[in-house]
Amino acid sequence: MTASTSKDATADPHAAGALLRAGPTASTARKALILLHGRGASADQMLGFAGALGLPDMAAFAPQATGP
Repeated sequence: MTASTSKDATADPHAAGALLRAGPTASTARKALILLHGRGASADQMLGFAGALGLPDMAAFAPQATGP
């Protein structure tokens, strides 16, 4: 997997945002879920949805958006 990064915040305003994770590590999980939030919500809230699914073998990832 290749990831591109930008040092110019105007090119990628979310580059400094945190990536929250829950569940097993990506290398041991059988499933993966990526949760995206909208305005007014947070990555932490999205991870709550992942927990409600009750899938212990699923890794959950939720990027936290930055900005207004």
